[in-house]
Amino acid sequence: MSSIIELSDIDDYNEKDLIKMRENNSDSENELESEETLAFFTSQLRVPKVIYTTVPIEYPDTSSEGVATVYNVTGWKNHTDAFSDIQYSTNGSGGTTNIQECPFFGGIPVKKNQRKCQGIKFCQFTDPELVNQEHCSVDFDSEIFQHYTQQNNNNTKEAKTYTLFLAAKDTPCNFKKDNIPCNGGPHIGRITNYQTNIVSYFIGCNKYKQGDKWHRYIKIKQDEVDISLLQSLFTGSASVQDTVKCSMILSKSCKRKKCDMPHTHNGTIVRGEIIDKPCQVRFIKFIPYDIVKCPFVALVCVGTHNHPPPAPERIPSGIKNNLESLITQAIQQDDNVTSRSILSGNLLSAYFNKETLAEVHVSLNNIDKLRYLVGKAYKTLHPFGQGVIGIYHDILNPKSDLINYVRKIDLYSNNGQVIITCMLDNQAKKLITLDYFQIDVSFKRVKGEINEFEINTYDSKHHLILSFCRIFTNVFTAEGYHRLFSSLFQIIREVSGQSIQFRHIHGSGIGCILADLDAAQAKGLGLALHDLDHEKSWETHLTFILKTCLVHFERNLFHKTFTISTKNLIRQIPNATSKEQVHDLLQQIEDTNDEGIKGILFIYFRSLKELI
Repeated sequence: MSSIIELSDIDDYNEKDLIKMRENNSDSENELESEETLAFFTSQLRVPKVIYTTVPIEYPDTSSEGVATVYNVTGWKNHTDAFSDIQYSTNGSGGTTNIQECPFFGGIPVKKNQRKCQGIKFCQFTDPELVNQEHCSVDFDSEIFQHYTQQNNNNTKEAKTYTLFLAAKDTPCNFKKDNIPCNGGPHIGRITNYQTNIVSYFIGCNKYKQGDKWHRYIKIKQDEVDISLLQSLFTGSASVQDTVKCSMILSKSCKRKKCDMPHTHNGTIVRGEIIDKPCQVRFIKFIPYDIVKCPFVALVCVGTHNHPPPAPERIPSGIKNNLESLITQAIQQDDNVTSRSILSGNLLSAYFNKETLAEVHVSLNNIDKLRYLVGKAYKTLHPFGQGVIGIYHDILNPKSDLINYVRKIDLYSNNGQVIITCMLDNQAKKLITLDYFQIDVSFKRVKGEINEFEINTYDSKHHLILSFCRIFTNVFTAEGYHRLFSSLFQIIREVSGQSIQFRHIHGSGIGCILADLDAAQAKGLGLALHDLDHEKSWETHLTFILKTCLVHFERNLFHKTFTISTKNLIRQIPNATSKEQVHDLLQQIEDTNDEGIKGILFIYFRSLKELI
């Protein structure tokens, strides 16, 4: 049922009075809103603006009245990570106090830590207008950040030439005579390789004399340096032009004493001095004592920075964690990862969808930071290094993947020999069923004196070389190889449960071992076989089982210092058509007077002689 509205009950108003009343109400609402947004952290500290965030901020906002940034740290491992990404130097003068009742956090006790901004550092040639540029917040698309990017990418050939010149000019010569330092100046030297006609340049000392040692010597990368310009700078004949305008703004923590950029001063090239610029902005941290019950921390910034924002030096924690994860995964897949391989590969594109580190974050323009992260990842994965001690540490870890691969580590004190034998169960069981295998020292893949020794065979069906064992050792004498093969035979028996069999000894098993013409390797193998069968000499054992291929034959012969006529005699052996011809060739070779012919190749020739 509808009701009747009496219009006589409605009051009439003047339009102008109504507008004025609305304005008055609006002012009252704004005053109320302003009062409500004031945040009290202490009885003396209140701020009109509060920003809430769940991630760290690199450049927190500030103002003359103060800006509070409140971080929700729920689930964080360390609540202080909220402040870890700040690019300002926040360790200036100040101190820590305890507040029993913090109004902002509901009257709970908190710790208050107050510090001053330490300001920036800048080059003496930096534009004063840039140095004195005040700010309260940071725009990453601003001109100053474009300056940082251009500054870090200033790698022109001319700039590198100026930088090298200044570095050489400031570097003293290390040579001393009668304990008196050399006062020679730098100059350009040239070295010509007369075999290849390749010319290389270096910066030396103009007081160098033949026979002197430890004079200044700096190699010049010709693809990065203008040799002509560098020579003109040393002789003083260069026409010095104004260099790129400097915009060097650095964090307070930077240790540089000189600007990286070359500058012109009174017609000469110089490096600018780095100057400090202090700042009075206050950083006040409020951290509840019971962070579990109140998982929030606050940073109050009061004041206006009297300088431009410092260049980003700290890598944001999120980016740093992702980069560390990328590096760790790369190392686990390939233990030869370097900072250069990461930059040249497609890892950055796959992980960050960026082509360069600078695109990921400006602070990563410095490749030394990537090198540090790579080194840190290696240290974490291999805390005892990647040498013998590191292997010991890994195999003692029950979770290590190497436990069932690294079978034995032998250390011999008499000559310092190391033998590390690596083999899987299935490899050992398959090896004893082969008709033949090949032994060889592989291409150098291990740093230092240790080399990799492999046992392989060729799969003709799949056209693949299959590896059955890898042995890492550092002694390649007959005694060293004797130990290696003896240890290998024992490990095969322990892993497979069966002893390795040789056809000429046991009637079945391995009938042939392919090897190169390494005399020590051959003798070591022969001695190990002699341990299994004492009735035959080690030389005789080799005549039954050791064979070589023409590739190894030619490769070894090529590196010998025999005369051409002796090498031609040796090359005729594989093509000999009768026993008599072989005997005749071997006799001629034995009758030569070439140094080393009997000591190095006699074993092979004698074995061949006995075999035929």
